Amino acid sequence: MSRRAVIVGGGVTGLSTAYHLARKSYGSVTVVEKGRVGDGASSRAAGIITGLLWSETGIRARKISLTRFRELSGELDGYRFQDVGCLNLFDAASWPERERLLPLYDRLGVEYTVMDQAEMAATWPDLALSGELVGLFDPLGGYSEPDHYLPALADGCRALGVEIRKGCMVSDFIVDGGRMAGVVADGRRIEADAVVSTVHVWTLKVLETIGLQLPLKSFVHQRYVTAPLPAPVRIPAVNANPYGGYLRPHYGQRLLAGIENPEAPEFRVPGRTFLMSTITPPPGLDEAAR
Repeated sequence: MSRRAVIVGGGVTGLSTAYHLARKSYGSVTVVEKGRVGDGASSRAAGIITGLLWSETGIRARKISLTRFRELSGELDGYRFQDVGCLNLFDAASWPERERLLPLYDRLGVEYTVMDQAEMAATWPDLALSGELVGLFDPLGGYSEPDHYLPALADGCRALGVEIRKGCMVSDFIVDGGRMAGVVADGRRIEADAVVSTVHVWTLKVLETIGLQLPLKSFVHQRYVTAPLPAPVRIPAVNANPYGGYLRPHYGQRLLAGIENPEAPEFRVPGRTFLMSTITPPPGLDEAAR
């Protein structure tokens, strides 16, 4: 009998899990999603990736990821990895800590270029930088557009025989002899040999039905997209570490920017039916941004 896998959550992690299981001929694969595909954080993500991380494990994992994104550009119709590179910015206080990692990058064969302010200005005239900054450029980095990647990945799953059930909420898990044996979704049992939970901020609410409590906290992240600009902005993806933000081109001749507030309070998901679309920006934010 063919093996059966159920993936709970139809975001990028769930779809990617399903796609690669099906690609490796795991057996029957079903994705169960309470809303639309990518309706959570996946459709709101910046999608920026760099291989210049802080640990050997992370660096090796990112090398695999960067290779796969380029391969997926040829496997998935409608998707292309935006290989514009990734510029990681540091100020005088934060650069020494990252500089100490350069020997690790060298040992693992990771490509990078250290750039000063003048070199960055000459390479990307559209990128206006102030202050004394050091740039660590990853030529293999870049980004994915969620609006393109998610539907392409979902179509790729279906082409491999994956069943995607939308508008189907998991209410319970089936446990048999101390092991996970499936889920109950919309009142129906779906038995499986493997169950994978990929529900992001809903994790605590979904897993509490089987008594699991993981050390997780959620925070609201601010991400903005500009109106179309008169001309394309030719810059790489930018991780502006000193400012707690990032910036990248966005399709439609726009820019995408995000910022994190280290003082942001924890956001507690009220229940499994919670939708991210119900989160609204603070009053007056539009005017303040102008």
